[in-house]
Amino acid sequence: MIFGDIRNLEEEKGLYPESIVNALEYIKKIDFAKTPTGRIEIDGDNLYASVGQSNTVEKYDFVFVGEIHKQYVDIHYCLDGSEAIVFSRISGKEVVAADRLKEEDALLFSKISDEMKIILTPGRFAVFFPHDIHLAGFNAGCSFVKKCVVKIHTKLLTQP
Repeated sequence: MIFGDIRNLEEEKGLYPESIVNALEYIKKIDFAKTPTGRIEIDGDNLYASVGQSNTVEKYDFVFVGEIHKQYVDIHYCLDGSEAIVFSRISGKEVVAADRLKEEDALLFSKISDEMKIILTPGRFAVFFPHDIHLAGFNAGCSFVKKCVVKIHTKLLTQP
């Protein structure tokens, strides 16, 4: 997992894989005030983004408490409002609630351990790799969040 601020990208980008830097630089160029919600095509299913806005919650009444993706790396970038994201690393102690990897590239968990929270505010981003369990949308002092989620196919991380 990477946690950063887009305003520090120039000084930190040498630390990130090239495909993540490219996605973050793309985010910096978008005028989100003029961008409607929904999917933004960048490079087909290899690299795309979704802009959305939702209300944040104190707690979820879901059966699952986190998810991972095997084919994609997620970049969650906060545009407005704020949110807390719960995350953890795969430890082998998790309990799988639903395997939707084939349909949605999501493995959902009903139990995780050693979870932590990060807070996204405008300009901050979090990168979740396939071994990073995460669940977004929690209240962090604001009742809504507008954000962009970029999906990077994992094959782009292994290309030179």
